[in-house]
Amino acid sequence: MLTGPIADLGSADPQRDSLTTSILLLAVMEHLLWRDASTFDADAEVEQIVGYARRGLRTS
Repeated sequence: MLTGPIADLGSADPQRDSLTTSILLLAVMEHLLWRDASTFDADAEVEQIVGYARRGLRTS
């Protein structure tokens, strides 16, 4: 599902980058699952991780 959008961002290897992005997102979701929901802003967390992934993919 991510291969097309990641290719559109300019990835040189969308297949690998989609796998790496999926693993990153799953790890972040697991990390957030075990945090106290009252101690973080979910919208800010989403913006941070999406921004990080997009910046990384655009510099490939």
